[in-house]
Amino acid sequence: MTVSNNGFSRRFGELYQTQWIHGDGAVDLVTEIAKIAAAGEILAAELGMEEVMEDAFRLFRPLLHTSTTDTLLLLERYESLAVWAVAETAAQTSPLWMSAILANQDNQQTWLGDAYHMLDDALDPPRELQTKKLSVDWTVYDPTKKAALVEFPEMIRELAVAVADAGFTDTAVRYFAMTTAAGPALNYAHLWLEHASPAVLGEVLAWRQSAPELQDWRNRLNKVCGSIQSHQLLVQIA
Repeated sequence: MTVSNNGFSRRFGELYQTQWIHGDGAVDLVTEIAKIAAAGEILAAELGMEEVMEDAFRLFRPLLHTSTTDTLLLLERYESLAVWAVAETAAQTSPLWMSAILANQDNQQTWLGDAYHMLDDALDPPRELQTKKLSVDWTVYDPTKKAALVEFPEMIRELAVAVADAGFTDTAVRYFAMTTAAGPALNYAHLWLEHASPAVLGEVLAWRQSAPELQDWRNRLNKVCGSIQSHQLLVQIA
């Protein structure tokens, strides 16, 4: 978010696309998703987008899972909304990609859950982590639009400073908000903390929830955050 003489605007950094994928336990979800990813790699090569799509797809499992179904989160990461639009247009107009998607749809042992397109609306670029395997602490709030666009970015900047001051150098504090048209998720605010390992995730989570120096921050967050839609702890598996 930025404010100038011309008024309010958003930073709009990276776009994260998330997709929950479920299975009945009789099939290997990682193998099934790999079939789709393979089609994506071929398509990227055909379009000369190998660099754009390199490391774009990541798979996560929930650390805490109470469902009887197998569950994965597919994360696609793009440099910007514009880059995502180019890649998405290429995929949706490709017979190769759509064949892979429809083949997955015909598999009655797997099915898709909720999906989001969320954009980095933090005031500052995130810390770079020196790891290929992330662990993620992801909280989704449903506040007002003003809180999501104006108040949350300031709150997340404060948290990022506090994380750094506490010596957590293996954590990146990120904030994502929704595009203008997002259905019931219109005002969702995503606090997305990336960690270098599950151990760091646990340490930072415990500190964030109980550290005395964050009490005022937690109180102010509770006043603007609205309802909590979900809280997920995830570990990257691919």
